[in-house]
Amino acid sequence: MIVTDLAARGIDIPKLQNVINYNFPTTLKLFIHRCGRTARAGEKGNSFTFITNDELAYLHDISAYVGKKITDKLIDGAEVLTDPEIITYGRIPQNILDEYCEHAVNLTKSNKDLIEGLEGSLKKSLNKYNRTKDQASSAGMQLMHGVLPKIHPLLLDKVDEKEDMLMSFREAVKNYKPRASTLEIGIVKSKDEVKIGIFKSALKVQIHSKILKE
Repeated sequence: MIVTDLAARGIDIPKLQNVINYNFPTTLKLFIHRCGRTARAGEKGNSFTFITNDELAYLHDISAYVGKKITDKLIDGAEVLTDPEIITYGRIPQNILDEYCEHAVNLTKSNKDLIEGLEGSLKKSLNKYNRTKDQASSAGMQLMHGVLPKIHPLLLDKVDEKEDMLMSFREAVKNYKPRASTLEIGIVKSKDEVKIGIFKSALKVQIHSKILKE
């Protein structure tokens, strides 16, 4: 069932256990209206959201508003998947995405006429949504800028060996710090004694100038 933000403000569905957001709620009000459809009258419920990297700032803001921690990894001694005080987030393993993307492509091909008729309306609606939605806070954008989430804790057992190796490689690249700069490496590789001499002289001048300033 698909419910708009307008309908979500008053609709009551007994025994609703799960809410799925296809776009992250941009304000606390929307978050409460959408996710408040579940876990009513003392019942338990879950809220799941498909989120892009551009929406991570909203996740930070909502967690601050409701006073909950956010994490993309398992925490020793804490049941992050069942603790109502913790919001977990993370990436979907690539092998799962590939499988579903292939399925979506096949569905699109088999329903080409129907999809083409809806595609234009979908793009216009999404563009309008992106232009008119509320902006995340500056603090949220700064803190979450460039963050590459780990695999979601709920899906860790779905990671295959190939993706595990890829994740390890990415971490190694991210943490790698070369001993020399690109400029230094280029000059040394060229084995040009004149260039090396000029470079050394420039370094001495720079160091000398720094000492004089201090």
